[in-house]
Amino acid sequence: MELLRRHYAEGKYQGSGKGLMIGVALLLLALGGALVWGAWKLGSILYQLLQQAF
Repeated sequence: MELLRRHYAEGKYQGSGKGLMIGVALLLLALGGALVWGAWKLGSILYQLLQQAF
């Protein structure tokens, strides 16, 4: 914490990092969407295979 306080007091603080947080949130949202899509696609394939088996 002391290092952060000195960094801020010396004027080296350059922003809040909101852009980085938004970027990370968008990346996680895209990754979550890809996982849901992949699970849906895998489930669809498995369902079709089970229908053909019986």
